[in-house]
Order: sequence, then structure tokens, then C-alpha cells
Amino acid sequence: MIELSEESVIFAHVKPGKVERTLTELRRNPKVRIAEPVMGTYDLAISGAFKSPEDLRKFQTEIEENESFEGTTAYPGFATWSREGKVPEQEFVGWTLIRATDPDGAMKELQKIPSVNRLISTAGEYNLIARISAKDPNELQEVVLQNIQKVPGIRRTETRSGIRQS
Repeated sequence: MIELSEESVIFAHVKPGKVERTLTELRRNPKVRIAEPVMGTYDLAISGAFKSPEDLRKFQTEIEENESFEGTTAYPGFATWSREGKVPEQEFVGWTLIRATDPDGAMKELQKIPSVNRLISTAGEYNLIARISAKDPNELQEVVLQNIQKVPGIRRTETRSGIRQS
């Protein structure tokens, strides 16, 4: 049986007008570590700890059966890194999906970027997911364009930005 790391990510489409209520429900779920709104292709980023791909699929199916959801895409986590200590509270956050030719080397380089506070090695079209934070949207964009995209071996990025909600 394949074991997953301590964190996997699910991006979700939610029906219009249902995001706030859905976030409240997700944040009460003990399987969920982070649930926050994002802009762009998806409405929510959800992370949680799942021991196996089957556990992740089961949770994904469970939330998709909720009438608020319209669909999800799951990224199983195989290795996870989090910045030590308290990460400074920043108003703007983003989830950057990364395609790298050398995921392990890119992961080491990404850890040096102060705005990167979490990294998840995954499988599929993207092989790394970075959770980033910044004080404003311009800084968030700069982190992606000036720091993340310049890491050797990174071939493609896609960022889902959001606003941190307490």
C-alpha cells in the first residue's frame, strides 16, 4: 500500500453563493488542516492529512457528495515541508502548482524563499505545490515571477491566489 505524507491538497469548485457556508463546514472537519478561498479556476483550496490514496479518494468523494460542491481535483502528497516556527501572518496567500524537471532539487531551492511557507511533493501534471504568502497582491505576484519561476528546473507554474480569512 502506498503511504502519503502528512498533507495532500484538494482544489474545489463550489456552487455560487455557497463558499462561505462550505468553508465553515470544512473548517469544522477534523480531517481538514487548511480550507481557504482562492481565485481563478477553483473556489477553494483544502489540505488535510490522509494516510493513503484510498483515504484521500474517500474524503474527496465525501465532500463531492455535499450539495455545495460541483467538482474537485486532488493532489496526493508524497513529501511535505513546512517552514519552522510561526509564519508571519500575511493577508494574501496563494497556492502555486509547479512542474519541475528535478522536483527534489526545486523543493530544496524553494525552501530558501521566505514567502514559501509550505511545500508538497505530488504526482500528476504538477509535481510540487507551494503555499505562499505576502503582504499584498503585488508582492504575491513578485514572489511567483521573480523567485519561484527563476528556480532552476522549474518549467511551469500556475498560481491560485486568495485572501486569508481568519
